[in-house]
Amino acid sequence: HGGMNTHDSDIIELNVRGTEMFARRDTLTVVRGSRLEALFSGRWENQLLRDEKGHVFMDLDPAVFRKVMEYLYTAKLFAKQDADLILPRVEPNDKAMFDLYMDFFALLQPSQECDSKATATQEDKSSIHAQ
Repeated sequence: HGGMNTHDSDIIELNVRGTEMFARRDTLTVVRGSRLEALFSGRWENQLLRDEKGHVFMDLDPAVFRKVMEYLYTAKLFAKQDADLILPRVEPNDKAMFDLYMDFFALLQPSQECDSKATATQEDKSSIHAQ
């Protein structure tokens, strides 16, 4: 199933519902045990759905997935530090989908899951008061 010549420094070309995105393999696989790590570890390289250009196709909202990528970049930068990662700022309209993607890809640590839900609740309350 896997690709024989995969490296952490490989540039992965993504087609996220028609939006081209690029990321290093070590960025996509930075969260150990996540679904993205499993997908892009190289074990399934020859099984990934690809478009006509050879880009890995992902049927996800590109704006929301870009925020997931932002989280992964931050996780990579702080991988060697023992600090809690701060979730990227997500537009209120995209928050539920962002949380769904983070959960689906198993990207959050248990302490962050609580923080994410608390932040969503606070943002929901503040948007209600602003109306």
